[in-house]
Amino acid sequence: MNNLYKKYLFFIALIVGFIFIVETNRKKPINWSPSYEVNSKSPLGLYVLNQEIDSLRLTKQKVIRKNLSTYQLLDTLIKQKTGPKNLLIIENYIDDYSSLVPNYKDFVAQGNNAFVIGNMFYDSDVLNIVNIQGHMDEQESINNDTIQVSLTNTKLSNANFTISQSSNTALFIPDSLRNKIEVLGYGIYKGQKFPNFVRAAYGKGYFYIHTDPSAFANINLLNSNNHLYVEGVLSYLKDLPTYLKTNIEDNEEQESQSMFRYILQNDSLRWAWYLFLISVVLFSLFHAKRKQRIIPIIKPLENTTVQFTRTVSNLYINYKDYEDIIHKSIIYTLEKMRRVYYIDTMVLDEKFVHLYQRKSGKSKEDIEAFVTFVERFRAYPKIANEENLIKINKIIEKIID
Repeated sequence: MNNLYKKYLFFIALIVGFIFIVETNRKKPINWSPSYEVNSKSPLGLYVLNQEIDSLRLTKQKVIRKNLSTYQLLDTLIKQKTGPKNLLIIENYIDDYSSLVPNYKDFVAQGNNAFVIGNMFYDSDVLNIVNIQGHMDEQESINNDTIQVSLTNTKLSNANFTISQSSNTALFIPDSLRNKIEVLGYGIYKGQKFPNFVRAAYGKGYFYIHTDPSAFANINLLNSNNHLYVEGVLSYLKDLPTYLKTNIEDNEEQESQSMFRYILQNDSLRWAWYLFLISVVLFSLFHAKRKQRIIPIIKPLENTTVQFTRTVSNLYINYKDYEDIIHKSIIYTLEKMRRVYYIDTMVLDEKFVHLYQRKSGKSKEDIEAFVTFVERFRAYPKIANEENLIKINKIIEKIID
């Protein structure tokens, strides 16, 4: 090994050592994002609750973890004819699109209990099911602040519990529903007391609505005696099979099986490994520069995308299947609306027009023209012809980028 290689290796070792020392002494920043995931050990994760929930509830039934979307989970539980059950959802913002409302209603009406814990907006569809609203007074808004919470049932606890990193929403209950909706808990913020935990009967079952998921997070469960508050809240779940919506199926974290998993999980070792690989590549390039054989020039493959597109389009035009072309154009347009703007396209109504116009900035008249054409085509597909194909294509070009 000549002196050049020795100097090169010494330089690489010096850089690796420097990075290792810096990364070892650097404090990893705390992740304050409200993930509310059962495997997250961040302050606003649910790792502690997930480990202790079976003992906290003090019931014989074990909590069943399910890695499904809200729609899939509700649909699965509705189809199960195994008797009453509990559904527990803890999220930052509750997934309560209007398309989920029938599923929520069917699930609870069958005699089941939906325990929904999450921030609620003023126009939340979950709240609208039981005719209550979330408070939107800006003077009383709570965001990453500290509040006190309590339960109305003094047999469970008569103490006030301090919750940090709260984003609680006050619930507004109309006077006409005071006898039908039971307040189970309150939040106290700047001297103001407001309902944040209620129970409402629907059909044969109950909706339990709690508006502060941070109370169930790691940072609060490990603080003082807040676990008594969580235990009191979850005690309202009847001794029934309880399904917990989770992002990790059966609460088993999918650990990487790579032989380098230990290196990649450690910041210092990971950067040292990356630097080593880069150094090897650079060394190989410079070392092989004069030893590499001449590489013959290979003509790249011709791009025939345009020709292929023309061929396919000519097939459609010659076949004159205008109905199929219009149908596909509508399907692809709605799919792009969902993918780009996250808009529910199941029902093309005034709400859809307003939401899409607000997010895309397109003309309301053009969007309404698109909706009118789609409804007309779905009702009577025989209107498909060359003129209507050109018409819908021009409309789509105006509302889709």
